Amino acid sequence: MDSNEKKCDDMSTILKQVAPEIVDVIEDRFNILNVISILQPIGRRILSTKLNLTERVVRKEANILKQQGLVNFSLEGMTITEEGEKTCEMLRIFFRDLKGIRTLEKSVSKELNIAKVIIGSSISDNFELSLKEMGRVGSKEFLNNISDDSVVGLTGGTCPGGQRYHHVRPGPDLGESRTVHLAVFSR
Repeated sequence: MDSNEKKCDDMSTILKQVAPEIVDVIEDRFNILNVISILQPIGRRILSTKLNLTERVVRKEANILKQQGLVNFSLEGMTITEEGEKTCEMLRIFFRDLKGIRTLEKSVSKELNIAKVIIGSSISDNFELSLKEMGRVGSKEFLNNISDDSVVGLTGGTCPGGQRYHHVRPGPDLGESRTVHLAVFSR
């Protein structure tokens, strides 16, 4: 458990005990930040449709996020700032802990005798956004575990396809092979 995960673990325990209703507000704002991050630039109308929220609610919450320096507004739509990306990543860790996802990953890992299991989260029951989120998570883990001399092959349908949206970088000339196993499950 890294230091960010430990901080989020402590905070989620405190919030669940002291102010469980505040978690809903934080989750709404996290979902807005997350979708902006995935689909930026994005307008309020499309964002409200993707999250099944009213445009009025999205406008109010987006204005708060802008005041906090987490998003920017332009003619093209909303974009997330660097600080917004950092906050969004911390909130991802926070909600994974709050919802017991890290515990479930460890349990599945142990049960299947796999070194590491990553469970992707769904975004407002939106299949398209959930695939992009799985691609983001898979790509991040993938890039953290390959080296410049790795040779990689991806097969499959929509789940590996979601990775094309995130962290694409050109590879070096073919060198020594290294096996990387990446499995993405969704429920």
